Amino acid sequence: MQSTGRRDDSQIVRLGRVLRADAGYSAGVGMDGPGLFSDDTACDVRDTYREAVASGVDDEQARAAVLEEFAEALDDVDEAPIVWLALAHTQSKLGRLDPETRRAALAMLDAGADLSRWAELGARAVRERAAALDRVRQQIEGPQPARRPIRRPTRAVSKLVAGQVLGYRARSGRLHLMRVVAMIDEDEFHAPLIRFLDYADEPIPTAEQLADIPDRQPHPVRWRLAEQLVIERSRERREDHGINIIGAPPARPDDAPRPWDSSSGWKFVASYLDSRDRDMDSADY
Repeated sequence: MQSTGRRDDSQIVRLGRVLRADAGYSAGVGMDGPGLFSDDTACDVRDTYREAVASGVDDEQARAAVLEEFAEALDDVDEAPIVWLALAHTQSKLGRLDPETRRAALAMLDAGADLSRWAELGARAVRERAAALDRVRQQIEGPQPARRPIRRPTRAVSKLVAGQVLGYRARSGRLHLMRVVAMIDEDEFHAPLIRFLDYADEPIPTAEQLADIPDRQPHPVRWRLAEQLVIERSRERREDHGINIIGAPPARPDDAPRPWDSSSGWKFVASYLDSRDRDMDSADY
């Protein structure tokens, strides 16, 4: 994804998809549960389509935006069913289901969709996923609702300020830190650009220690994501995801607004840190 310095509505990061350890599902599935929108990709498809419609483009352009954004996923045997089902379900809910998308989604369902991925989790998981997919089929095949508009979302404004350090305590007890490098101001949002710090320990660092903790450097496996723009939507509170302000040491000389190429919410940040934390217990870390 190319850095633009400005968020395109379809730019949603898909790195580090993980699961809650207590959810009863394997990390190999990449979902929080059996529901269609328990999957990150399905949520991203829904958001991309809704945001395109809200921006004022017509239905065909909104559909094209999704297919372009998720072109790589559509070439993946596991991801393609999720994209088509999420697109068809979202269109249907808005009274905008087009014949081609409907045919593609039903073809995926008739072929068993992604049930093969759930077989390794046991019969119960397959039954739950099958029930969820049946509900999707009912939505797509049933009487379609009247067409309804989508209002453009209100501007997302964060109250964080540059220089603040935030902490997230994983289930292991380790505290992971991130700092607000800059606040990015755009028409759609006022949001923090965060950078993860090279710290994963139980004690809360003192104010003096916070100033000396270096940034994490990107790593192709361990820390593919070292920096992230976090857009706080109206119903999301970072505290609900266990992310709290730890301190506010002096700003660093190289801190300044700069181009960015991916964005997410706080839920993703917490999930990403959980996944990195679990990897720390691996012998290969």
